Amino acid sequence: MSQRRLLGRRMFGAAVLGLACAVLGVGEARAGVLTMTISDGTTSYDIFDQIPPDINLNPNQIQADTTGLIFADFNIIGLNASSNNPGANNPIGGILAVGGHIQRTTGGGPVTLTITTYQTGYVLPAGAPRNMISTSSSSFSNVPGGSTQTFESWYNPSSPATPPAPFGTPAPLITFPLAGTDSVSDTTSIGGLPDSPEYSLTNRIVLTIGGVTDGSTPDVVFGGQTQILAVVVPEPTSVIMLGMAAPLGLLLAIRSRRRFLRRLA
Repeated sequence: MSQRRLLGRRMFGAAVLGLACAVLGVGEARAGVLTMTISDGTTSYDIFDQIPPDINLNPNQIQADTTGLIFADFNIIGLNASSNNPGANNPIGGILAVGGHIQRTTGGGPVTLTITTYQTGYVLPAGAPRNMISTSSSSFSNVPGGSTQTFESWYNPSSPATPPAPFGTPAPLITFPLAGTDSVSDTTSIGGLPDSPEYSLTNRIVLTIGGVTDGSTPDVVFGGQTQILAVVVPEPTSVIMLGMAAPLGLLLAIRSRRRFLRRLA
């Protein structure tokens, strides 16, 4: 891999693993719970905000100490999550982000790794109905064909301490086929979500990665973000102004037509 490409991958990884925490860290601390679960179907780890293996002491931010996350087929290089709980009004809204960097370390067929992140206790943005925007990205190298990355977001108009599956209303699933070396991203959305005084967000990344071939280690830097925005209703003064504008335009049109007809007479 060239030095320029390596630098680009490092910059991409830094953005996924660090920028979300820096931006979302301005959110007010709240009693909502930020939690991650990472599992290969045999071994699972639950990671809670401000409790080891989280080594980030800021609320609403998780940076996992990956040295203790041991899986038979994967090396976890980086793993984090962040939120701006309890949310904010538009244009920021309520945000839940996840990012990580993994390598497949064994040969053989595809093996799946699942990362589920959830946050409770959101109260903003104000307004209804709400829209959910789901965005995911991936930068990968040396990945054998048949590998995939999926990302899905859920909105739950209630806020249970542990959101039960299926976690609420989903945004459309994002699916990336991974093969070779490349970078990809995509966004989906869903509207008409109900307002509620307190809600929770969940998202999930599923990585299905083929084994090492020809001594080349499959490497994936991944990220995902769930965002809730509110439909903005015009304020009463704006509605009045819009109502006045229509008659005024009609009056001007009538006067212009009368002047035109007088010229023809």
